[in-house]
Amino acid sequence: MGLNYFRFQGGAFPLHYLSKLPTLKKLATEVNQSGNVEKFWLKHVESKVSKTNVFKSSVATIMLNAILATINDSEVIPKLLTGNVVRR
Repeated sequence: MGLNYFRFQGGAFPLHYLSKLPTLKKLATEVNQSGNVEKFWLKHVESKVSKTNVFKSSVATIMLNAILATINDSEVIPKLLTGNVVRR
């Protein structure tokens, strides 16, 4: 299996399936509605993006897409696209 699979005990599934999970969409919606998108992203997700960990970076990208799909405040978007994320 390549790097595009999430491995767990007993199997694996393609990472792009994560973007289809209702839980991820719900999380993105809740974070957006709470007004803490920037804080959540910078404190808990953005720091996990790195060139050395493809899995965490891929999950962070999928999460960013989910957040951007639900975001209401367009002024927050540039703050989420940090140098760390853009370089990845």
